[in-house]
Amino acid sequence: MAYSTTQKLLLAVATLAVYTACQPGDASMVPDYKAENVIGIPLSKNSKLQSSTDEDSDKVVIFDKTIRKIHHFDLVTSKHLGLFDVEQPEEDHYLIYSSGSDYFIDMSRRHVSVQKLNGQQTNTSVKFVGTPISASYDGKQGYLVVYDSQQSVIIFKLDSSGKMIKQFVSGPVVDTLGTIQAGDIAGNGKLVLSIRGNSDPTTGTITDYIVAVDIEKTIADTNTQNALVFDPADKTAMTLTEMSWVAPVPGSPNLVMIRSSGKINLMDLTTKAISSLPTDDWVVEKYSKIKDPHIIFRKNYDFYATVNGNVERRMFYVDGGVLKTKVQTKNFNYILNSHLDIKKDQWNVTKANVVKEYDLYNAYNNDFFQGRSFTRIRLNDLLSVIDTPIDDKATVEIAGDYIFSLFPSDMGKATTTDIESSKTKSITNFNIKYMK
Repeated sequence: MAYSTTQKLLLAVATLAVYTACQPGDASMVPDYKAENVIGIPLSKNSKLQSSTDEDSDKVVIFDKTIRKIHHFDLVTSKHLGLFDVEQPEEDHYLIYSSGSDYFIDMSRRHVSVQKLNGQQTNTSVKFVGTPISASYDGKQGYLVVYDSQQSVIIFKLDSSGKMIKQFVSGPVVDTLGTIQAGDIAGNGKLVLSIRGNSDPTTGTITDYIVAVDIEKTIADTNTQNALVFDPADKTAMTLTEMSWVAPVPGSPNLVMIRSSGKINLMDLTTKAISSLPTDDWVVEKYSKIKDPHIIFRKNYDFYATVNGNVERRMFYVDGGVLKTKVQTKNFNYILNSHLDIKKDQWNVTKANVVKEYDLYNAYNNDFFQGRSFTRIRLNDLLSVIDTPIDDKATVEIAGDYIFSLFPSDMGKATTTDIESSKTKSITNFNIKYMK
């Protein structure tokens, strides 16, 4: 089909308009929006679901998109330990594995199962309508909270062997206060939720709340109201608004970090004391709850400024019970994943060094497969101490001091890289013994 000069011109103008509208600098875009307004961590293609208090794991479980099964690897010995079938192999699978456990949790659309590493599987029927979008997991206390696209809240309790012993389902409305906006399991074992308040029928004013739900009382057989249960002392009226992100602080069971409109906040759930720092007009590039919670803002999100290296970032985090910030001006085009370990004085970043996709502003490790690299930064003075490329096409997990890469292969191909020594070991042909 031939096009006239006029048609070609109109097509070019339309294409440019679409291109411009899709740029990360567009005002309508909300960077890392998947991490806002959820409970726990979004079930992205590479959301490392773990309690922030978990120790670094020397093993990894990972879903293989080529053969549609789950692998278990030892990162220290670079050995393949097991292969597991899944229900609904055609769907995406999100895995939760806590260091030292002899089981892992496998979630897909409307399906949750606990898989023992010895091969035993326990299935459970999940009674909710929507699709799971996020989850919070506390391996030490056995709590798993799943949040779905219809704002249903599903609470599971697992015993030490991984057996699901309790299940509770609730809608998004909490008491008469309002509707759940965000939340997570705090170190004190309570489910801390930010609540978007209802309008007062007399004055029309809206008050938002922070509520700490007692999980044990909620899942108890005596809870015949099928409602989220909390003590009156655990309900706090807030002057903060738009509390779209809530994160527990490791080692401080009563502290939570809160993102609200124009502020980053630290709240003591016992004393109700709140300290805040302004975010100015900067935009969020990445939320992270891996090890120590932190939020990375950037001064602008202009596509061309990023390409030219004109990037300024500010990271908010909690250290010693105090809100702190670090400013960084280094040229990371786009941060895909961010891990902060204050005890080790490490900030670990996986990033995209090339800009080829319009949707990079909300990408995670395995949403984007080309031009990735890993950088380890000393938190104290932001010195980059390690920088290493990540293999193209690999599905990647960062676990402690290892980078694990799984490649598309029917026969089986993976590598483990010791971050400190830069030594890489290959694991190959591990699928052969399972072939029939």
